[in-house]
Amino acid sequence: MTPFSLLDGAVQGVRWGQGRKVLALHGLLDNAMSFSALAEHLPGIELWAIDLPGHGESADLPVADGQFVLSWLPRLGQVIDALDWPETIILGHSLGAMLGQLLAAVDPRIKLLLCLDGLGPAASALADNFQRFEQLYQQRGRLIPTRYYSSFEQIVQSRQRGQFPLSPQAAQRLAQRAIGQSPAGWYHRYDRRLRQASLWRLSEAEILYWLAQITIPVELLVFAIDTWPDHPALFSDRQAAVAQLSTTLMRGSHHLHMEHPEPVAHWLLARLL
Repeated sequence: MTPFSLLDGAVQGVRWGQGRKVLALHGLLDNAMSFSALAEHLPGIELWAIDLPGHGESADLPVADGQFVLSWLPRLGQVIDALDWPETIILGHSLGAMLGQLLAAVDPRIKLLLCLDGLGPAASALADNFQRFEQLYQQRGRLIPTRYYSSFEQIVQSRQRGQFPLSPQAAQRLAQRAIGQSPAGWYHRYDRRLRQASLWRLSEAEILYWLAQITIPVELLVFAIDTWPDHPALFSDRQAAVAQLSTTLMRGSHHLHMEHPEPVAHWLLARLL
């Protein structure tokens, strides 16, 4: 494992292996280490995993209160600029998969998308967007407070009990880049705005339009088919919007690539080598 730094230190990451280069984008509130177990089973692949803005050791996005999914794309485009590879292949999990898809719609340097458990971002109707923005406006300047833990073991256990539960081993891998310590105790290190509601969401029609602009092969591996997505008809519409989409089901948890990396690695190698 070798650390690397891009964009004058604004983006940090780690890389593993040698061979065909792949850029890895993790999920929300994860970090580059979410790919560490997977990297151990990818011979012939040079995996470059970044900490997304506001995660791990990367700088926050310079935006006002709230997050908007498209605001991530310029920073990711700058990452591709800095890497300057002859071809760009993106491996994305969850949020990282969604960002990779949106990026591929506008960046012709991307030649292949490998997506784990994510197809397009969350959508909202106009009225829902307005109500959420109104609430954020009323709460402007307020951030979710930092919670402190008395020990390293306690904070790792809290990560195990998150929205998507993790094994102790997986939680400890993430902790290497996700936890800080201060006189007040141990704390989760991420941009607190990531826990706020989105500043504005695309409509479903807009998401379908973006997905339809992707002209490259997209390989989608779906893990949590019983819980994601909530609406099968919506998922089918999104699948149909991507011209060169191939979907594979591999039953498991949302972090299957961390908990049982071998079958996921086999799926990836079949598409990369």
